[in-house]
Amino acid sequence: MRNFNSKEKKFWDWFVKNKTKLEEFIDSNQKDYSIYLELTSELKSYNELLNPELTGDEEGVYCFIVTPDGIREGVEPTTKIIYSGPEIVGWKFFRFRQSKDKFGIKINEVDVDIADIKILRKLDIENKGVDISVCFKNYEDANSDFKTAGFLMLDHVVGEMNMLARVDAVDFLSWNDIPKQEETITLLALRKEIEEKLY
Repeated sequence: MRNFNSKEKKFWDWFVKNKTKLEEFIDSNQKDYSIYLELTSELKSYNELLNPELTGDEEGVYCFIVTPDGIREGVEPTTKIIYSGPEIVGWKFFRFRQSKDKFGIKINEVDVDIADIKILRKLDIENKGVDISVCFKNYEDANSDFKTAGFLMLDHVVGEMNMLARVDAVDFLSWNDIPKQEETITLLALRKEIEEKLY
C-alpha cells in the first residue's frame, strides 16, 4: 500500500479479505446484496459521505468505484481512500463515477436514456463554471425519481469530477418548458464543452 493511516489500512484489509466474495457478487448479477451492504458499512466507517459501486468492464476486470454522490466535502476522502489502495490483480479502483458515452437508468417508473435529455447551459468562462437545466422528454415535477435519475445521468455521462468541479447550479425542466429561442445541447456535448472550455 502507498500512503495510508490506520483507518485506510483497516478498510483495505477488509477489502482484500473479502475480495472473492465481492467478485462472486459482481459475477452473480448482484442477487444477494449482503456482501455489498458489508462493503458499504466498512466504507462509511471510513467516511460517512462515501458510497461504493461495483461492476465489471468489457475486459473482465472488476471495478470498485468510490463516490461522494456529488458532495464536495467528500472529494478529499474519496481521493485518499483510492490512492491508499493496494494493487490487486484483476481489479481497478476509481475515484468518482467515470464518464461514459452510453448510459441509461431506470428508477421505478422513470426510464431514462441519453437521448431523452436535452441540456440548457450558461457558461461562466471567467470563473470556470456552468449553470445547467436538465430537460427531460416526459418530465413530471412531482416525481422526485426524475431528479435522482438526472443527477445519476450527469455523473455517469458528464463525469462526477466535472460535476463537482465545474457545475454550479442544476435545475430540471420538461422539453415543453424549453424557450424556443434557446439552444440545447446533448449530455455528451456538455461534457466536451466543460473539458475544453472550463479547465
